Amino acid sequence: MKRTPRIEFLLAISICALLPGWGIAQSGSSGSGPLRPEARGIYCLTQAEGIQHVDLANLNCWDNPNIVGVAIRVTWSVMEQSTGQYDWSYLEEALRIARSKKKLIAVSVVAGIRSPDWVFGSATILRLTGKAAKHRDTVPAPWDANYLSAWKKFVQAFGARYDGNPLIGYVTATGLGRGEECHLLDDPNDAWQFDANRWLAASNQVISCYHSAFRTTPWVLAWGQPALHQNHLMADLYTESGGFGFKADNLFVFFPNPGVPLGRLALRMSRSRAVVFQALRPAHDPYTLDAVIENGRRMGMQAFECYQNDVSDPACQAVLAAANRAMGAR
Repeated sequence: MKRTPRIEFLLAISICALLPGWGIAQSGSSGSGPLRPEARGIYCLTQAEGIQHVDLANLNCWDNPNIVGVAIRVTWSVMEQSTGQYDWSYLEEALRIARSKKKLIAVSVVAGIRSPDWVFGSATILRLTGKAAKHRDTVPAPWDANYLSAWKKFVQAFGARYDGNPLIGYVTATGLGRGEECHLLDDPNDAWQFDANRWLAASNQVISCYHSAFRTTPWVLAWGQPALHQNHLMADLYTESGGFGFKADNLFVFFPNPGVPLGRLALRMSRSRAVVFQALRPAHDPYTLDAVIENGRRMGMQAFECYQNDVSDPACQAVLAAANRAMGAR
């Protein structure tokens, strides 16, 4: 399908980096700062294409006036089935529909266990056990040179095609964990394989790559401890680097909250960067949904990825509309 016309890119808002970086290499012109008003509010969270087929054209959320966009998830294995052969058709369809429905999309291309088979065949492999092995019992080591090279090439191609597209509210960076989040070897039986120094070095490279690829479009990194008792490594990535935002995929009624380190970090970052939360699970009723969203707002939430069950529930529409107003959606 044809690439989005360059004229659309010129309409995007370019935001300069506000925080100086200490320990992580970065590009000073990378898209950063809080989300622009047009990109704030409720996003309908879809299943990940490549894990479960998503019929984009028939998602009923496109016509919901109480969402600003759709959070699109797709696996790397779908996007690059063969080395260097990129298939943008899923994202192109999402953008085409978004344009016609006057919505935005948020994009997450998930690596880790969702990497293409050819990556597994060339990279150092880590073994997963327990709950971490629920979907697959192996994952490429994020610090493996072959994995890093392939992933960075994909991110560069991804950014070259879509950075600055005004229909993309934000991008979620992946590649450092098993899935979208940075959880990697957090099972006690797997932690012996973790190398903090090599993981940090790989993080440096991936973050630098996203900075270079997405100089205009805001991007966020999803929280997740890479190994058991290694939360401090994630805190270091956020606090010692500028130019990208915070995301957590576990928002519920009481956790995280401004009284815990994770919540305090989100609130602090919200003053100068994008802060996005994804619901831990569907709320199933408007009272719970309202409490979840209010908890996120207390931590500076600018965008909320909400499950389709709640987005389509007639009883939740007033809650969604109020949340958009509270987050400053335009």
